[in-house]
Amino acid sequence: MGKSILESYAQGRAVVASDLGSRRELIEAGKTGLLYPVSDVKQLTSAIASLQHSPDLSRRMGEAGSELVRERHSQPKHLEKLENLYEELRRGNSRPRTSINAKPLRVAYIGGRGVGGKYSGIETYYEETGKRLARNGHEITAYCRSHFTPSTAVHDGIRTVRLPTIRFKHLETFVHTLLSTIHACFSNYDVVHYQCLGPS
Repeated sequence: MGKSILESYAQGRAVVASDLGSRRELIEAGKTGLLYPVSDVKQLTSAIASLQHSPDLSRRMGEAGSELVRERHSQPKHLEKLENLYEELRRGNSRPRTSINAKPLRVAYIGGRGVGGKYSGIETYYEETGKRLARNGHEITAYCRSHFTPSTAVHDGIRTVRLPTIRFKHLETFVHTLLSTIHACFSNYDVVHYQCLGPS
């Protein structure tokens, strides 16, 4: 996901990016920004110059990008999609949540360091998403590394399970994820959401 592209859109800015990967998915060429072939410096220069010399075009693209963020990538929209995805997983089919009175979800987050400390984006995601889902009536549990997370049973509505790990570069994430998974197997969760498992 091209976070910097969405941040630029949110500020009402047109975007110029290489025609590659997620950039191609996020940029509607000619509408929200301009794409140029990878490593083609002449095309990059031309794209920047065209926006510089056409401020009205740049403004329209920025407005279109801002609208795209509001429609597809706002926090409420993300939470709505996430709740629907969790509900699909719980039901085992593709039916979305259809009522605000639907049974609350029991969701576990595994893979990050925990909550109560902003170490990286994944911990921020734990907290920001978890507390909003909790406010919507869901039961959210974050599996936390005991050396990282303060000793508290609940943080911003998120239930915490603190477990130890081996504090060694190549083992810390793997061991904690393994212990968390074993614990989760004996808990009654609807969904276990694994995140940020690259190092393991």
